[in-house]
Amino acid sequence: MERQIDVKCILADVQSGMPAKAIAKKHGIGGTTLKAIKVHNGIEKDDRFIFVAIMLRLGVSAENAALCADKSLSSVYSIGAGFGITFPGNDKVTDQMRAEIEQMIRSGATRKQTCEATGLSCITVQRVAREAGLMFSGDCRQYDLEKNAKARIENNAPGFEYLDGYDNYNSTVRIRCKRCGAIKVLTYDHASRGRVGCECEDVVHKCPTCGKMTTRPKYCSDACERSAWAARRQEETRPQREAAKAERERKRREREEARIAEQERKKAERVHACPVCGRMTDRKKYCSDVCANRMYNKAKDHKRRNKIATAMVDNDITLEAVWRNGLGVCYICGCVTDWNDKREENGTIICGDRYPSIDHIVPLARGGKHSWSNCALACRKCNWEKSDSPAPPQPRRTGCNRRLGQRRLSPGEV
Repeated sequence: MERQIDVKCILADVQSGMPAKAIAKKHGIGGTTLKAIKVHNGIEKDDRFIFVAIMLRLGVSAENAALCADKSLSSVYSIGAGFGITFPGNDKVTDQMRAEIEQMIRSGATRKQTCEATGLSCITVQRVAREAGLMFSGDCRQYDLEKNAKARIENNAPGFEYLDGYDNYNSTVRIRCKRCGAIKVLTYDHASRGRVGCECEDVVHKCPTCGKMTTRPKYCSDACERSAWAARRQEETRPQREAAKAERERKRREREEARIAEQERKKAERVHACPVCGRMTDRKKYCSDVCANRMYNKAKDHKRRNKIATAMVDNDITLEAVWRNGLGVCYICGCVTDWNDKREENGTIICGDRYPSIDHIVPLARGGKHSWSNCALACRKCNWEKSDSPAPPQPRRTGCNRRLGQRRLSPGEV
C-alpha cells in the first residue's frame, strides 16, 4: 500500500510562503519528505537526497541505500516518498494488518503466501515477522541459524536441551534439564556459553579449578572458567613463548657484546701517553685535571716570561724599591699597605688584602713594559681586582682606606 501525496498542493503551499511545519502538519508528512519534494522540484538543493533517489531508482534496497548514504531507514523511506519512488518495503502497515501477518505466520503460512494475502512486499512482511520475533515455515536461513544455536547450546551445556525462542543473538531461549525436566528461561548469550545450572542434586559436581561444589555444567564461576582457559592457553603456547624469550635474550646478549667490543676498540684507539707525566690514558689529551692545570699554568708562565723577555725590562725593580717609591700607599684606592698583613698555614705564606704588590699600569698582556714608568705600588686586593684591565685615571677613594679608616702617608712619615 503506497502512501498518496498531493505534490501539487504541497508545492502551492510552499510558493505561498507557508511555514514548513504547517505544511507538514496539513498534509500529514514529515520534514524529510517535504525537503525531498523541494529537492525533487528544484526549490532546494541537497546532493545526499539526490544520491539516495538515484540508488532507489536503480533498484537498490532501502537498507543498502541507508547504509551507503549514512541515513536511517525511515529517512530513506521519506526521501523515496518525496521523489515519488515506489520500492519494496516502503509500505504502510496498520495494526490490523500486523495482527493478520502474525496469525498467518503462527498458522504455518510461508512468506510468499503471506505477501499474496496481504498485498505487501516481501521485505515489509519479513520486517513485521522479525519485529514480532516469529519465523516463517520453510525459512532455510533462519532454520540454519536456529540449528547452529541449538548445537552450540547443547554442546556448551551438555545437561540441557534446547526447546525454542532463538531469533537473534539477543533472544531469550528456553532450555530443559535432561535429568529433572526443569525448564529454564534465559538469554541466548548465557545459554550458549554454558552459564546455566539446575537445582537437581544429580548435576552437582566439583569445580575442576577451585574444587567448590557447583550446579553449573563445568566451572563454578566465570572467574574459574577464565582461569582454566588461561591455563590451557599457557600450556599450549609455553614452548613457543619460551623459545621466543630465549631468542630475544640471545639477540640482547649479542647486541650488548657488540656494544662492549666497540667501546673497547675505540678506547684502545684513544690510548696515548700524557704529555705532562707520561702516563698512558684514554682521555682526550691529559690523564687528569691535575696535569691539565699544570700544563695550563706552565703555558701561562711561559707566555708571561716571553712577553717580559721581548719587552724593555729594568732588572733593578723590586717590591721594596717600588714600595719606597710609592710611599707605601696603594695608587688605586689610597690605602696604606701593610707588610705584616700575612699569615702562615702548613708552611705556606698567605698574604692579606693590604699586603703590598707590584702592579703594571699598562698590563703586560696589553703590551706594557716592566719599567719604572709602568710599575706602581698597589695593595694585593686592588691588584687582583684590576687584573689585566687598564689602571683608573684617578685614585678611587671608596676602597680599603675608607673601609679601614686609613689615611695617606706624607713623604716625611715614610
